[in-house]
Amino acid sequence: MKRPAPHLMNWPMPIPMRHQDVWQPDYLLAVKPLAARKNLPLQKRQSGNSAEIEAQFATELERLAGVSIAKIGICVVAVSGGPDSMALLALANKVPDLTIIAATVDHQLRSESHAEAAMVAQFCAQHDIDHAILLPEEPITGNVQSRARDCRYALLQQWAHAKGAQCILTAHHADDQLETLIMRLNRGSGVAGMAAIRAVHKGDGDVAIMRPCLPFTKEQLVNYAHAQKIPFITDPSNENRTFDRVQIRQALASCDWLDPIAANRTAQALDNANMALVWAGEHFAKSHLKCANNHAAINPDDLPEEILLRLVFLALQHLRPDYQPRGSALNRVVQSLKSRKKTVQGDILCSIKGDIWHFAPAPPRKSS
Repeated sequence: MKRPAPHLMNWPMPIPMRHQDVWQPDYLLAVKPLAARKNLPLQKRQSGNSAEIEAQFATELERLAGVSIAKIGICVVAVSGGPDSMALLALANKVPDLTIIAATVDHQLRSESHAEAAMVAQFCAQHDIDHAILLPEEPITGNVQSRARDCRYALLQQWAHAKGAQCILTAHHADDQLETLIMRLNRGSGVAGMAAIRAVHKGDGDVAIMRPCLPFTKEQLVNYAHAQKIPFITDPSNENRTFDRVQIRQALASCDWLDPIAANRTAQALDNANMALVWAGEHFAKSHLKCANNHAAINPDDLPEEILLRLVFLALQHLRPDYQPRGSALNRVVQSLKSRKKTVQGDILCSIKGDIWHFAPAPPRKSS
């Protein structure tokens, strides 16, 4: 479900501020400075009772969909069998007027995975929920977590499309969001990367992915599963320290002063900022980016660097539609061109003539 472009003209005009007067709202801070908290007791997370969680879940789902529950259509619930996704399945099944079907992707990476998928199938049968077990066509190798994730979303998209579903629900929660924020921060991600897990995402398919559990902590979801006597399994790979995410998760376990709910609000604020920058990049592209069949040109014209990064991305995408450069690569191109030095990105030559940045296929290398 495509988000409408931000109506920037309706926003309040920014108030000029001196550097020493810079104001930062609390909702942009996932963590308050320790000095400001040292005399305060640690905040305990409020789990809430089952009825409150069910009501909040339904409200969040309707907010993400942008329409009433009855108009959402068929939702595919992605269920692995863990406590998070089983809680998601139970919560979705209790929303009045919501039509759900469920799918479990069995990556076949562990001997127990078939029995776990069968457990989900049994739960669905007991609650009259249509369920399918999806299997990858080829064994998953290489970067297992990344490949498994790509395979999972591809299979879910295909099945959702075959079933005429309008959206896929996943069980990502606030703790996942906090972990992702820290991982992206450690990689030096820009605004787009720090938006982390988006509550609504179209992805590569035509079925929207929605994550209505982001306002909840893992603790809340586990407690809900226990309270409702919902069966679940624990994946041992979640304790495998060879994965970066697991190391971060275990390190965060002892950090009671980090608030996942606040981190999720920060990620949402960054996502809003990124959407505004996307709009601005497309706006300035109309006047500052010219594309021909095998060439692109940018008039930098003292534009902010973040806008230049996005214009360079559009220029490179024009020449190579399947090219997905990282932010660090785009930054190197911008810095080289601002220094009036040519550079090569992939097989694209980035050069400067006069004040204009040019992008074209790099000439073939001379054989020695």
